[in-house]
Amino acid sequence: MKAIHKYQLNSDGSETQLSLKEGFKIVHAEFVLVEKAVFVWVEEPLAAKIPTIEVPLTVVRSGEPLSKDFQHVSTAVDALAPEAYHIFQKVDAKATIYPFDIATGQTKRDFDVVNAR
Repeated sequence: MKAIHKYQLNSDGSETQLSLKEGFKIVHAEFVLVEKAVFVWVEEPLAAKIPTIEVPLTVVRSGEPLSKDFQHVSTAVDALAPEAYHIFQKVDAKATIYPFDIATGQTKRDFDVVNAR
């Protein structure tokens, strides 16, 4: 089983840490006018045995500089103002996120270790 959850992000350039299940997928981003905030909707598997990982996301406006350590995820646009909010995930070269296979209950890492024997 899976579900889509809604998360609010910091819009001031500071990092937002989300605890997400391995195998998550960001499916939508939007600037919600009523709340004047950027949100992401994330599809996540629901099985309790799936590990949770910390995902750092940063929101920046158009033209603001970022280091090469960031990968673009999505963009949200303020419909009433000429403003766009770009969502980036900080990519750590040392960290590897292994996709989780719901059918087998294994991460790719587990599968590779078992099959290497």
